[in-house]
Amino acid sequence: MNEPMESGGKDLMWVGNSTAIQWVKTQLKEVAETDLPVLILGAPGTGRRLAARTVHALSERREKPFITVECGGLHQLQADRFLFGGDVDFPQRGVFEKAQGGTVFLEEVDALPCGLQERLLKVLTEEQKRRNGSSQSGVTEVRLVAATHQDLPRLVRAGAFCAELYYRLGIAPVKLSVLKERRKDIPLLATYFATQAAARMGRPAADLSQEVIRVLLAHDWPGNVWELKRVLERAVMLADADPIRPEHLEKPFFLTREPAAEQTASGLLGFKPLR
Repeated sequence: MNEPMESGGKDLMWVGNSTAIQWVKTQLKEVAETDLPVLILGAPGTGRRLAARTVHALSERREKPFITVECGGLHQLQADRFLFGGDVDFPQRGVFEKAQGGTVFLEEVDALPCGLQERLLKVLTEEQKRRNGSSQSGVTEVRLVAATHQDLPRLVRAGAFCAELYYRLGIAPVKLSVLKERRKDIPLLATYFATQAAARMGRPAADLSQEVIRVLLAHDWPGNVWELKRVLERAVMLADADPIRPEHLEKPFFLTREPAAEQTASGLLGFKPLR
C-alpha cells in the first residue's frame, strides 16, 4: 500500500503493507502529537530522516523550520557554534535559533562530543540557550528529534554517551526495521522506486519481471531501502524503455540465495507490477 501519511504528501511516502511498516506509521503519528523529544533507532538506509520529517509534518510545528544536522565529523568548537551560535567575536545564529518554533533533527546523535551532549541536555531541560561568551540569550523553543544506529545503553555504560540525555531522548523511541525483516514490502518498494525513476528520466513506467522480484527478495539488503532505491534507479537506466530483467541488476545479485520456502509459499512471487 503506497500511502502518504496525512500532512506528509508525496515526500513522506511510506511504501509497504507489512506489519512492521504499519506499526512504524502508528508510532510516528502517536509521538507527533506529544511534542516530546523523539529517538529514532535504525540502521542507515531504513528511513530515519523520513521518519523525522514525518514527525515534524504531523505535528503542530509543521509550518515552522525543519533543520537536519549531520553530527558525524563535527568537531567540538565547530559544532558548538553551528548548533548554539557564536560569541561576540564570531556572531552568528545557531541551528536552534534558526529553527525557532520548529524541529531540529540530529542524525547520528551518538557522534556528538560529550561537551555538546551536556549542552544539548541543557536545551532539553531548561529550553534556553546562551551564546558563548555573550550576554545575549534567547528562549529555544524547538522540538528535538535524534537518530542513531548505535546501542546507546552500551555507550552510556562505557561513559561515551550522557546517561541523562539518553533517558530524556528515549522517552518516545521509534524503531525502524531493516529491509530484510520486511521482505513483504520489497515488491511494492521496487515498483515504487522504478516508477519514480522512470518518471524522472522521462520514460514509461518500467515493468518488473517475476525473475527480478525473485532476485530482489533473495537479497539481504545491507544498505536497506536506500540500497534498493539505488539498484532500481540503475536498472531503469540500463533497461531504457524495456521491462527490467535480472541482467539489469548489479552483478552481486546473481550470487544471492533463493528466497526461503515460506516466502515463496506466502504468494510474494505472485506480485504483479502496478500499472
